[in-house]
Amino acid sequence: MPARRESSSPPGIIGPPAKLHRHDAGIRLWVAIDADTKIVPCVMLGGRNAADAEEFIADLASRLSHRVQLTSDGHRPYLDAVETAFGSDIDYAMLVKLYGHDQETRLYDVSDLVALLVEKESEKAA
Repeated sequence: MPARRESSSPPGIIGPPAKLHRHDAGIRLWVAIDADTKIVPCVMLGGRNAADAEEFIADLASRLSHRVQLTSDGHRPYLDAVETAFGSDIDYAMLVKLYGHDQETRLYDVSDLVALLVEKESEKAA
């Protein structure tokens, strides 16, 4: 069974408060965590963009010596970054959580989870 890894850029935004409402504002903390042991094989500070996704996933791939199972959030640049860094030598899925909210809800308030979408790389290619 391949080792399981999770990749995420949690909402730890570093930047001017005026820009916090912008999705791409500030610096993000990119973290890969082993789902079983909680070991962190790589961590990076950067923007939430394709270039930083490529750099982060390439760094992760360089630290792994065997096939892994990787799950990421719904950040679309991960798709190309994973393909570039791992090719077909990975079991990859993107986990997308959809939350319901009303207009009164502030940006970072907790909302109800209304859907969970899992897109596997093998299904995307079919």
